[in-house]
Amino acid sequence: RSTRIGILAPITWSIPPKSYGPYERDIDLEIRGLLAAGYSNITLYATKQAKYPGVSTVSILDHPFGEHPISDTHAWEMMHIAEALGHAHESVDILHNHLQFYPITMRRFVRVPMVTTIHSTGLEESEKAVFLRHKDLPYISISNDVRKHLPDLNWVGTVYNGVDFEVFKPAKRVKNYMVYAGRIRPEKGVHHAIALAEKTRTPLCLAGIIQPHMEQYFELEIKPHIDGKLVTYLGNL
Repeated sequence: RSTRIGILAPITWSIPPKSYGPYERDIDLEIRGLLAAGYSNITLYATKQAKYPGVSTVSILDHPFGEHPISDTHAWEMMHIAEALGHAHESVDILHNHLQFYPITMRRFVRVPMVTTIHSTGLEESEKAVFLRHKDLPYISISNDVRKHLPDLNWVGTVYNGVDFEVFKPAKRVKNYMVYAGRIRPEKGVHHAIALAEKTRTPLCLAGIIQPHMEQYFELEIKPHIDGKLVTYLGNL
């Protein structure tokens, strides 16, 4: 329990998230789980907004830029990673990277053991190139199925996305309907969910963020089917 644990988080959304923020939700559950298990030497590399009793937060930004827009977000991400790796070098025993492939490109400059959770499928060419160049580093998958896209990586474990049962409680089914929750974009299959709803005449509730570059997909493929009865869009919950 005396192990000094560093958690390298994104700086896009709040921790815990106010609405959208999948990585941030996982990080929030990780921190609370570690604290409950008795770990007391935790350092969170995030924005100053992220505050947990007993956890040291190292930051270069006051607020996440997804909620308080700034210019040159990519540059700020790089500075955030550099600051975190420099601090971790002397201050933690192990670093848990939640920032995908970016910190891995700087891995050779810090001696602290680092494990990376790959939250995506790693299908983008830029991601693949970095992961495969550093395939011997330890990686965690969020499902066993995800590993098929990068089978040569040094997978050391699978940790499924956590569920907080204080928030999500089992309830009796009161009516028959379907739910989609996630980003509104084609590779998530939102249009397939709508097709299923229309074919089976089963009501579908959609919830999720519409990113600027996905507005055309929403306008053309999703919005025409929304009628508030069979298909309902609830916004970014």
